[in-house]
Amino acid sequence: MDIIANIFDHLIPDSRGSLLLPTSCPEQTESKLCAQALAASAQACRAFEGPALDRLWEVVDNVKNLLSILPSYSAANGIHTSLYIGEHEWIRFRAYSSRVRVLDATRNLFNNTAGFAAHPDLPDPIWTILLHQSSRSPLFPHLTHLTVESDLAMLMVLLRPPVTQLHLMPPYSDEGVLHSHAIDVVRPHLPHIQDIWISNALLRHGDLCDHLGLSTLTHVRSITIDIAFSATPALISAFMDFPHLRKLSLDCTFSPPDLASLVELKSKRGFFELRELWLAADHGVVAKFLEATDPPRLHRFGCTLSLKSTLEDDPLGVGKIVSRLPPALRCFYLTLSQSSTGRFGMPPNADPQAPSPSALLFLPPELRAMEEIREVDVCVEHLEIPFDEDDLRALCKAWPHLTRFSFEHSQPSARWGSRGESRIRDAPVPTLSSLLAFTEAHPHLTELTLPGLDTTALRADELGLFRPGGLRAISPHPLRVFRLSAIAGDAPIVKLATVLDRAFPVLDLDALAVASLRMLDRFMQAPHTLQNYYRAQAPGMSNMDGPHLLVVLLSTLRAARSYNDWTHGPMKTSC
Repeated sequence: MDIIANIFDHLIPDSRGSLLLPTSCPEQTESKLCAQALAASAQACRAFEGPALDRLWEVVDNVKNLLSILPSYSAANGIHTSLYIGEHEWIRFRAYSSRVRVLDATRNLFNNTAGFAAHPDLPDPIWTILLHQSSRSPLFPHLTHLTVESDLAMLMVLLRPPVTQLHLMPPYSDEGVLHSHAIDVVRPHLPHIQDIWISNALLRHGDLCDHLGLSTLTHVRSITIDIAFSATPALISAFMDFPHLRKLSLDCTFSPPDLASLVELKSKRGFFELRELWLAADHGVVAKFLEATDPPRLHRFGCTLSLKSTLEDDPLGVGKIVSRLPPALRCFYLTLSQSSTGRFGMPPNADPQAPSPSALLFLPPELRAMEEIREVDVCVEHLEIPFDEDDLRALCKAWPHLTRFSFEHSQPSARWGSRGESRIRDAPVPTLSSLLAFTEAHPHLTELTLPGLDTTALRADELGLFRPGGLRAISPHPLRVFRLSAIAGDAPIVKLATVLDRAFPVLDLDALAVASLRMLDRFMQAPHTLQNYYRAQAPGMSNMDGPHLLVVLLSTLRAARSYNDWTHGPMKTSC
């Protein structure tokens, strides 16, 4: 214990007292905690040497942290105050840059957390200076993963032969246009790139795939194109011939003539090494793509569909897509968007009283009959599709080897207002009994995400769990991750925590508690601790804070049981 105490004293100086003092302003408390944690981390990093320091700088997701090593670089306004880098300054910078394996060198357009000027018109000569200073030697000799904007100087500095995975973003200014001179810098390095990812990059003239020559990159392992583009049968045919291609992700459309001629690829065999396929397109395009290419060894498949067009044009469209997948498929991912404009569109002003489609419409019998499925993930964007007790029970007989299941709704956008939030809160959700039945039917399940949980049956103990020996009737399940968006019903949340602690004794609460730190801070602050304790025992926890408080209570039960086991042996349960 003395060793642990010394470690905490080193990481968090003066931790006795000031950290957990109550304050009338939670925002000030949170800001103070972040500042102290940052200072403690900086102090601790001074003692790191050798392998520990190499590990810390292996991944740099904010280039500002790296550029700030240069004393003449102003992190406040994101510009270099000198056109010269001293010898000692350069040696120190190279000592850190040689440790970097993964680098994100993009500007953050929302909060400007990257190390660049807040406005694109301000001078930013740092990359030109680094290009001149590094001469012909790579600035990052061991860099393998690079996320970069299509800025000419930046590309010339960072894009060197060690890089094998390239994520190309649009430039910060000039309306996101990818100029031909940037393509000229990228193209010679493409023979060294094994994984290429292009996001929101546009050309003034011509087609992006033609300019980059993607159809000739037969050596690549992974291709991801996040921008909507018009694909052709010739391009898909070229991809089918890539001997090492294992992942393909496309956001594509086809002209009517090209879509009709796509069927001609049925006579051609290809995609022999493809294991992962992601498509964002109309459901009819996805079905014809699978019918024409027929990947024989596909393990993971994901698609993003417009919910409106799917329901209006072909309510059974998902079933037709699934019927064209190989029977040995392991993972199925589906994203549904209400907007007909695609994945990133905003929802139209739909009638809030309109009936919602059934969740099982998107988990059709063809999918439920695939016995090799390990993972199923359905995400609904900007629309409420109820997922209730009957839906969860209907899946009890499907997928005997299931390890991960998720059915969730993305957070309503700001344009939805209270209407979207109320629809989420009032939607029917699975009950505790259906949850226990589902986990019992899937003994290999390790991760489960549900839109909510109805705890009404716990109020009057309809399941008999709190009678003598009731909890012992629950067989412990090896579930590791369990996520809920809301808790419905009027049962005390303490009872729910007790049942879940018995049913899922090995939940990884540390990972879930990260999202609950704000709730934990409120829960532990005096004089609200006692008030929140009684609130947890009282009914009416049908709100969005319920899942956060549930994590706190589960952590408390886990800690109490561990302490009791350590001092008095295994804890005995009277129920």
